[in-house]
Amino acid sequence: MSSAMKVRWTVVCCIWGLALVVTFWNGVKIDSVAAAREKSEQLLREIDFQRQNAEALARISKSHQAMFLPVESIDLGVVAVRSEMRALAAAFDLKEVRIQTEATRMSGDQIPCKVSTRGKLGPAVGFLTGLNKRLYLTIEKMTITSEKGRDEIEMQIELLFKYRIENPPERSVAMPQATTGRKAEAL
Repeated sequence: MSSAMKVRWTVVCCIWGLALVVTFWNGVKIDSVAAAREKSEQLLREIDFQRQNAEALARISKSHQAMFLPVESIDLGVVAVRSEMRALAAAFDLKEVRIQTEATRMSGDQIPCKVSTRGKLGPAVGFLTGLNKRLYLTIEKMTITSEKGRDEIEMQIELLFKYRIENPPERSVAMPQATTGRKAEAL
């Protein structure tokens, strides 16, 4: 073979090699553009969905946030819940209120608690209704006992206190006000 023919074949091979490299590069580029377009379309669909369902999503988010009590620390949350349950029990004339938290069984964002109290059936139902309105307190187990001939019942309630640590919390827990009967003196 002559040297001119070798040069021609070399040029032809280089051109075909370049064509194959450009074709491969083009395929990779097409795949990346298609993936970017798919991601863009998916984001646009997500934005449209959020825009169309904004009210429902806000309502769901608000109800989900109500399932957790925002607190600055776990200890402050436990104190707030104990105080709130004692105030609720006092409002319904329940006696011997005992509240225990089981910090050893604490998991993630919830603390198991045990509440025991005694009182009449009607006020006890009111107490349970009040507990049920607090979505961050989930009753797991409840035992109600009464002795024959007595009009009082005794309740043992196992519940979960669900909290979320926020600094500062978005909403504050209404704490019962303790009064001493004396007027505050001006400084």
